[in-house]
Amino acid sequence: MLFAAASMGGLGTSVVEGAYGRLWAWRSMAGLSGARAGASAEEVKRQARQSTWFHFAGDADWFCDDNAAVYGIATLSPDSRRIAVLAATDTD
Repeated sequence: MLFAAASMGGLGTSVVEGAYGRLWAWRSMAGLSGARAGASAEEVKRQARQSTWFHFAGDADWFCDDNAAVYGIATLSPDSRRIAVLAATDTD
């Protein structure tokens, strides 16, 4: 979901798309999964696969899911001691 949105420049209008969008999505996945800064692709992949991933929706004025212009991702570390959350919207 994150890569699909990033490769098209986000869920609305954006100047970052294609390869740069995927790069930022990859960096987001690294951060969400707890990979160390500067980790190799293999390290990020391993860390991400060991984590538990969730997709969520919210019921708030800024996080309305009526036009598919929002997404929420949460990640639980393999040891269940750390949770990271990314929530984004592209609504006005």
